[in-house]
Amino acid sequence: MEPQKYNFNSFYEYIIANSLFTTRQIDIISRRLENRGTIENISSGAYYRQVKQSRTKIVRLLYSIILLKCVGAIDHETFFAIEKMASQIEVMFDQKTSDNSRAESVISVIEQLVKRMCKV
Repeated sequence: MEPQKYNFNSFYEYIIANSLFTTRQIDIISRRLENRGTIENISSGAYYRQVKQSRTKIVRLLYSIILLKCVGAIDHETFFAIEKMASQIEVMFDQKTSDNSRAESVISVIEQLVKRMCKV
């Protein structure tokens, strides 16, 4: 996703703050997926270090998901709920306007759903 497509508001910041990734890493990941090249104001060495760190985080996250599924900490319904939430979040990120009250409401719902999905 292009940065200007993101709905840069408290909702976006909340999602980033609660993820394993930094804003820069998410930007790098999305640029690489869309073949848009490097980001500005970063040396090529720093850029490729961030790419490597992002790739490593994604791989470790996938292994963690597999492990959590194997031990029963997440189930099939969790995967379905994650997919549904991700689709709805994509729609919010693509919106051109910012509605902080709606964002706060969605954040609250996401927090509740994530807590319910965590079986530990």
